[in-house]
Amino acid sequence: MQKRPLSPQARFWLQQTLAILSLIVSTLVLGLIFRSWPLAIAFMLLLLVHELGHLLALRIKKLPARGPYFIPLIGAFVAMPRLRKPADITFVALAGPFLGGLGAIFCYGISWYVSARSCYGPVFTSINTLIPRLCFLLDGGHFWLVLANVGFYLNLLNLLPLHPLDGGRVAPLISKWLFLLGIPLGIFLLFDSFSTRSPLESVFSLITLVLVIVSVTLTVVNMRKPPYRVLPARGRTKVIIAVAYVAMVAMLGYGWWLTYHLLNIVNGFS
Repeated sequence: MQKRPLSPQARFWLQQTLAILSLIVSTLVLGLIFRSWPLAIAFMLLLLVHELGHLLALRIKKLPARGPYFIPLIGAFVAMPRLRKPADITFVALAGPFLGGLGAIFCYGISWYVSARSCYGPVFTSINTLIPRLCFLLDGGHFWLVLANVGFYLNLLNLLPLHPLDGGRVAPLISKWLFLLGIPLGIFLLFDSFSTRSPLESVFSLITLVLVIVSVTLTVVNMRKPPYRVLPARGRTKVIIAVAYVAMVAMLGYGWWLTYHLLNIVNGFS
């Protein structure tokens, strides 16, 4: 007896249900680890914004997509067809870090707004505020600054030229030799960012560990035998792709460095 296939409407609602359930489960796991539901929810919203960037790009290109689906303590993904045109690959791949970066900038702006507003209170009436960064210790400024740092870091990590990260989709369109740069960068980032001082840093370290190990392995395998053929980028298209990629890395890298620097200063006074 053959099973009747699901109707398109039933398949759609099943996919949406799975996506929502995966988001809820991942949030619950993070909430138990962080022991802070606001931080867990905000963390997942940052991931969601990144994945919505991919989803929006696919919708603009009128390409089929499912998700986003979340994997606890690892990340998330949007199911999509294999793209072969360089312009499509770049647009979809960079849309995630772009929208995710805007989310991190939003958190950074909120952190400055909340902190600056707090400094006008009675706390500093008898102190010459020579170090305005101390304002981040007040109210929710520190919380939003941490979120901004998380957002910049996660989106920058995704731009490493390694499979199956977003950077690994764009890198071969510029030069296949970028993978040779991505492997040592991934290993360096793994050792440089490893920390278990707090639940948040432990989760960061775990995500980085899993992504780097999987990505380096898949990159080495794919360099020997690519999974499918992608049309090469040439001339002006290659230049535009390279400029967009470098600009994205520079923007997210600066945001991560700035928020990391501010957090070190603020934490030194806390």
